[in-house]
Amino acid sequence: MNEAALPVPLPPRALLLLLLLLLQSSWGAPREGENPLRITPAWPVVRAGGSIRLNCSLSCPKEATVQWKGLDTSLGHVSSVPGLSVLTIPEAALSMAGSKVCISTCQDTTYQDTVELLVYAFPDKVEVSPSLLVPGQGATLVCSAREVSPHDRLSFAWYRGDEELRGLQALDEDLGPEQEAETGEELEVFWVTKRWALPAELVTAGPEFRCRVEMDLGHQAFSHSRAIAVISRMTSPAPSTLLPTTTTAAGPAPPSSVASTVKGHSSGPPEPPASSLTRGPGSSLPLTSNPGSGDPCLPKIFLSPMRGAGGGALELTCQACEPGTSVHWIRAPGRLADYQGQEAGARATLILHPGPLNWGLYQCQVEPGSQKTSCYLDKELLPETDGGNSSASLWTGGCLLGLILAAFVAYRLRRRLGAQGPPDAAQP
Repeated sequence: MNEAALPVPLPPRALLLLLLLLLQSSWGAPREGENPLRITPAWPVVRAGGSIRLNCSLSCPKEATVQWKGLDTSLGHVSSVPGLSVLTIPEAALSMAGSKVCISTCQDTTYQDTVELLVYAFPDKVEVSPSLLVPGQGATLVCSAREVSPHDRLSFAWYRGDEELRGLQALDEDLGPEQEAETGEELEVFWVTKRWALPAELVTAGPEFRCRVEMDLGHQAFSHSRAIAVISRMTSPAPSTLLPTTTTAAGPAPPSSVASTVKGHSSGPPEPPASSLTRGPGSSLPLTSNPGSGDPCLPKIFLSPMRGAGGGALELTCQACEPGTSVHWIRAPGRLADYQGQEAGARATLILHPGPLNWGLYQCQVEPGSQKTSCYLDKELLPETDGGNSSASLWTGGCLLGLILAAFVAYRLRRRLGAQGPPDAAQP
């Protein structure tokens, strides 16, 4: 065997140097076909008027040049150091949305990567109609989102409580650009309106109907909602029967709520079920009640005759169920400033007089917590005329009739005295 053909083993020191040279030649160098550029965030989303930073970096054994390119980068601020470039947009505009390009050079090799910037507008400007729903009566549900962009990322859904409402028939949809109020110039944002037919059998006493509008931006989703209360109208009771009452389904959260969610998940507080109360003759009328012992403590509304007031005046009272809270009336037919009343801590009152001017929806709110309760009053509780006014009219009519009779008697007496002539003169 030829020993000269055998390889000569390298000393350990030489093996270590050779290994270091191999590592240095390959350390940090991008593999063939691999893009070493890294852009964060990978899915940038920013609301109109907000700020965002886009980072573009490159791992390279030597100093690498990294730079954001494009005409639109002049709208922001670009700061670059070896291996890193930062594009800062302090106040994003809708026109800034689109592809952003980052270019870098490493060991005489040029790399390029892009990222899609999404700039959205989705304010809490959701509108619904009608303002009220009555059990057993169908309606056309209308839900609108104002000043939104992009409009093709919107989806609409109706809920009752935390369950999506089924059985609605989609009618039509309107879309148009928003306009400047003064100049009429078209803006970059849009309004979207959708309509549905609500069957009468789906309108029952219970939780509110809530329209939820979601904007899906891929890896992020945002939503707003607006609710419509279901109000039960009262019927005319016999004096000896129990009186059915108006109910409300207001939950602990305000009618409008906004949620930011990860795609595939949604949030929203469930609405408690509605309930009703009855009363016997001679007591004040509770128009609302707490839904149940396990539900949030909602304020109650009572209607009772006003003490020491004539003309059939009534007192509408909203009473909180927790001490240390404050109650305020937030809605009434006409203007609240035209009503007399008093707000004192957990109790607020309004003075009502019979007549159609006071027919309609009343709503009070408790702070803290913004819990709301509503009731609807119509001619069954506030008739067009009251007993006091009728008595006054009867008294006025009686006085007028007495004056007419007195004038008639005086006239007849004068006629009779005139027919008899003057008394005979004394004979001389």
